[in-house]
Amino acid sequence: MLSLFHNIEKKKLFSEILGAFLCLALGIISGYGFQVSDPNWYLSLKKPFFTPPDQVFGPVWTLLYLMMGVVLGNLWREKSKNKTLINLFLWQFFFNLVWSPLFFSFHCVGWALFDLCLLWIVLALFIIKGSAQAKISLLLLPYLGWISFALVLNFWIYLSNA
Repeated sequence: MLSLFHNIEKKKLFSEILGAFLCLALGIISGYGFQVSDPNWYLSLKKPFFTPPDQVFGPVWTLLYLMMGVVLGNLWREKSKNKTLINLFLWQFFFNLVWSPLFFSFHCVGWALFDLCLLWIVLALFIIKGSAQAKISLLLLPYLGWISFALVLNFWIYLSNA
């Protein structure tokens, strides 16, 4: 009996680790693969006084991608009952990955803002639909908070640099 429980826990842990690795890897590719095409462009932007220092973004995003990965692993383990949540997760993750290239590589601050709005809506829907699975929804609440903050930053930058 103990062996069966141990195998179930290993399988659960494996899917969460795999999900965390996948989300983190894709986040790194999006974040670092699409660096600022012109560093002077970003430095020249008017930014709000509450913009965090650059050193904050890496650790925050690392933690958020790991948490997203745990959620993905949980969803995937029971994919037949989580089809809607998996689709919402994939859409929010797509919008997440698209933001960095839009903002930093293509300098499309307005389109990046629109992308963040879509991300926020899909993420909020995910959390509402997934509320029956408390662990999943709770793990994404800090992410929703960070995206809300990013929306305010992006909106301020858009208005101040138009």
